[in-house]
Amino acid sequence: MHKKVSIPELFFDLVYVYAIGRSMTLIHHIHDGIIPWEDFVIFTLSFLFLINIWVYQTVFLNRYGQESPKNNAFLFLDMGLLLLLSNSFTLEWRGQFTPFVVLVLLLTASLFTQYFLELRHYPGPEHREVIQNYLLILGIRFGLVAVSLFISLTFGLYFYLAGFLAGLILPIFFRKDTSRVPISFAHLVERMTLLVIITFGEMIMGGIAKYFTMSRFSFQSILFFLIVLSLFWFYYEEFYVDIDHDNPHTTGMRLIYLHYVIFLSLTMITAALSFLTEEGVNSLFMVLFLFIALGLYYFSIVLHNTYNKATRHLSDRFLLRVLTAYGIAFALSLVFAANHLFVTLITALMTGCLAYLFYQMGET
Repeated sequence: MHKKVSIPELFFDLVYVYAIGRSMTLIHHIHDGIIPWEDFVIFTLSFLFLINIWVYQTVFLNRYGQESPKNNAFLFLDMGLLLLLSNSFTLEWRGQFTPFVVLVLLLTASLFTQYFLELRHYPGPEHREVIQNYLLILGIRFGLVAVSLFISLTFGLYFYLAGFLAGLILPIFFRKDTSRVPISFAHLVERMTLLVIITFGEMIMGGIAKYFTMSRFSFQSILFFLIVLSLFWFYYEEFYVDIDHDNPHTTGMRLIYLHYVIFLSLTMITAALSFLTEEGVNSLFMVLFLFIALGLYYFSIVLHNTYNKATRHLSDRFLLRVLTAYGIAFALSLVFAANHLFVTLITALMTGCLAYLFYQMGET
């Protein structure tokens, strides 16, 4: 049975409209023509933790969420905490480390409490194992992150990172137990696609909307719009046309982890598009950054092929065409990296071509 997305879940997503935009500001600044690797690491860790919180909440609601005053109260509490967390994103992280960690602990404690309260409602052994596994994971994350508050910042950072990675990776090691309590795959796909749409919304609002003014509108503005449209259409063809929503025996882990990459790549593409009009940017860095992000995006989407309908599996011929178009566009952009308008044109042609190929495949 298809579990429907609740109105409080949609309301919870609203905070991510703001949070994603705040996190993306961390990589919209260049120094000496590039993004310093330290800035990119800070952005990546902040952004992935933000998505990780959303994933944990979504998976919990997928299995155990009922629209009740208790669950709604937790959602609204987490919204407030996430707003505070979003406003603590900064490249000057040393001064914000303690309040940031406290908010991480509160969000982790909220998720832990939600799972703990479900133990008495699901006495069956399969459900108890799943709930206890998540309690263990969240407990480990809480403990490691908490230690970082009581030791020096230099070593505390490593404990925080260990706690973050534990929450990100440990669910993989419990997938056998998790598989005994399958999720509502259709609900999970719907939730993931909604957050992707939010990320595309930020790409428009924080990325290309500034080029659609009377003073800045140009041919390049049209190309930016076509790039965003083509990227979205490629995603649409996979998740609204090809994928089999009726998949009752999956944990959805592949979908979840691949979407971490999709979310991250979209934010990188947004930043890269803005670099195409900036003076002082290192052209070679800009092309590499853009096409690494595009490669991650397309690679992550086509790897969902295992979830596709039997009649909609991606053929080797299609995948070869994707790789060829990507390779040619990447090579040309490297050769003509100094001409940003030409790089934009090549990118628009490649993304448009791939979107059309995917659409055409569905018509045959």
